[in-house]
Amino acid sequence: MNEKPEWQIKAEREEAEYQAARAEYLRKRVIYREKLFGSSDPVDCQVPQAIEDFDALLAQHAAQLRHAIAYTMEAALSDDVRVLERPKVIASLARLVQTNVVIARALRDKKSKNGKTVRGGAKAGGPQD
Repeated sequence: MNEKPEWQIKAEREEAEYQAARAEYLRKRVIYREKLFGSSDPVDCQVPQAIEDFDALLAQHAAQLRHAIAYTMEAALSDDVRVLERPKVIASLARLVQTNVVIARALRDKKSKNGKTVRGGAKAGGPQD
């Protein structure tokens, strides 16, 4: 009478197969993540790599921004842009240009040895009433 019903034996076998497949999947996933990220520690995977040449990175961003500005300028000047969309495009263009100016100043100041921080500037004198 201690024999298990056939359905229970089948369910236990299926559960064991599932657990074995899951364990194999997790083992392969750990190996893949170690190859991909170079570590099995999740914190190591999230830490950005050190920037060796900050100026080259800024120059690369400036080049990418030039392309984005050209594309956005083309959209702003296009006759196909709806009237309701034009202010959004122009606002995006203004933000891109401002970002490009900040990067250009940071690169210029770095070269002139007279550098200031990107957020540098004169302190506000008083309330703006």
